[in-house]
Amino acid sequence: MSVDSEARKQGSFQCYYPTYIRLQAQLGQLDKQVSFFTEKEKEWKKEFNTAKMSGIVSEVKKLTDRIYWKHLKKSLIDKEYRLAYNKVKIPTKLLADQKYRAMFEMFVENPAYRKQLTETVSTSIVYEKDPRVAKCVDSSREFRLKEIDKKLNGFKEKISALHETRNMLKSIQKIIKA
Repeated sequence: MSVDSEARKQGSFQCYYPTYIRLQAQLGQLDKQVSFFTEKEKEWKKEFNTAKMSGIVSEVKKLTDRIYWKHLKKSLIDKEYRLAYNKVKIPTKLLADQKYRAMFEMFVENPAYRKQLTETVSTSIVYEKDPRVAKCVDSSREFRLKEIDKKLNGFKEKISALHETRNMLKSIQKIIKA
């Protein structure tokens, strides 16, 4: 027979709860954790909304860009330019992305670069299946949205678990107080 079963038979078994002060300290720590994770969740929600709206923002930004209008003018007037553009298929929304802006600008401004890029897209095995330049932009955006969504779900679960723990500690506190 164990010591616990002996104590139960004799009626001297006692259940020890943490002290009221200890529960207060734990609740204070939980509140700090909840506020920390809530703040992180807000930051990631902002990041998610920014990533979600980036496509729309870049479409609007290109309308104020002189390179975009030069591109439109060339694509209407210059047959050679139009043919090169249709082969390369550089998305105009890339103008807002600093990483691809220089490439787009060079394509519009420099005929030698345009010719070289067109030749590369036509002959390279990299572009064999999909001849679009910068096709990874859309897939990286989708990946980024998925990763941010995973983080947000993790924060929501963590905050929910902390609230459950907090409610449990509050219940124990009420029992002790009574």
